[in-house]
Order: sequence, then structure tokens, then C-alpha cells
Amino acid sequence: VAFIAGDFLIYWEHRIQHMVPFLRKHIHSWHHAYTAPFSWAGGVVHPLEDIVVIACQVAAPLLLGHHPLSFWCFVGLWTALLVEEHSGHDVRWAPYQWMPFASCPMGGGGAPHDIHHYKVNKNYAFCLCVWDHLFGTFEPVVVPPNVPNWAKAR
Repeated sequence: VAFIAGDFLIYWEHRIQHMVPFLRKHIHSWHHAYTAPFSWAGGVVHPLEDIVVIACQVAAPLLLGHHPLSFWCFVGLWTALLVEEHSGHDVRWAPYQWMPFASCPMGGGGAPHDIHHYKVNKNYAFCLCVWDHLFGTFEPVVVPPNVPNWAKAR
């Protein structure tokens, strides 16, 4: 429940950052300096955006009264997903591959978020691409036909 609620809040936080010109220009543009992100680019954000994102991520587990150990495991998982999402790769050992609904339209990963960094009005979702499907912002990942099956993550 905490994961789904946090992911939903982050979808809207991210989308609002793009919809409001002032926020996009002065706050979220720090993160979009990278059109081809690398793993740690997920952490390159304006301090105000960082505060809002962290609040979205931890609100549900705190309100639901998670045990401190489960809370910090939750934070660790979100951090791993953030790093993988900005890696530019969908690899078989990535955290997304271990989760139920790992492949879009439900899951996320590096490839859908890479699209967001060059088509900035698409693929706002953090983990679950279902939000992009529901709200009309999903852009599918197109794998070139010459990529061998062994090289595809999904």
C-alpha cells in the first residue's frame, strides 16, 4: 500500500513540475540537465524538489506506522530503484526485474524513464508505468529489430 501510494504521489509531483512553467524552469530543470541520464542523475535535483519527493516517498509508510526496520528497507528499495531508473539500461538483475508487474504497462525501469528525459511530457512515473497509462502520458519503449533476444531485459 505504501509503495503504491508513494508512487502515485511521485507521479503527480513529477507531472506538476513539468506542467507549471516556473517549477519546470527554476526547480525541475536541474534534474533535466541530463538528456541521457546516468545512474546517479536521479539524485541531481533542486533542494526544494528533493524535500517534496522525499515527503511523497515517506508519507505513506510513516502514516501507516511502519516498523523502523521496514521503513528503512522501504527507503533502501526506493533508492535502488531511483539509481536503476536513471541508469539508461534495463538489465536482468535490476531491482525492477524482481518485482511483480516488472514490465510495462505496470512496471518501470531505465528504458521508459530514458524516454522521459528526451520526450519530457511522457513517462512521468517513478516505478509503476500504470499511472502513465491511466493519465495518458505513456510512451512505449521500442526495441530496435536488430537487438538479439539475449540482450533484451524483458
